[in-house]
Amino acid sequence: MNNSPIPDGYILFARAVLQSRLWMCGPDELRVAMWLLLKARNSREPKKFPGFDQKRGEVVTSLADISSGTEWFENRKVRSYSRQKIARILKQLDEIGFCRLISDTFGTHLSICNYEAYQTPANYKSDIFGTTMEQQWNNSGTTMDTNNNGKNV
Repeated sequence: MNNSPIPDGYILFARAVLQSRLWMCGPDELRVAMWLLLKARNSREPKKFPGFDQKRGEVVTSLADISSGTEWFENRKVRSYSRQKIARILKQLDEIGFCRLISDTFGTHLSICNYEAYQTPANYKSDIFGTTMEQQWNNSGTTMDTNNNGKNV
């Protein structure tokens, strides 16, 4: 595998999402939520806009941009959500506490709730016991392969 850095960074996606209201929403809401996480500002320095600053965890976009950004292929056709559907999805994401709409005149300005908590790697405690178990399992698998001299038994 190539060891060069992956461009454009990464997001963290906590397993706690499985117990959240977001997970219980439909696939459309989850798709838009993932897109918003990927597009949210990650830098700690605010980005200047006329009349406001875009802070970490905020997205400045439009309903049309969200629609085109969440397109998918189905039966060899490009499908996308209507702007009305995007507006309904954003309203539901607001109701469950995933994001909130910030009022301004520039476009659709959203703030991802608890972005700082979920996107700070130090907030995730390591699972030392799980890592030890995985290492033992991986090592025993390697030992078995070595003892079998590459033969599948």
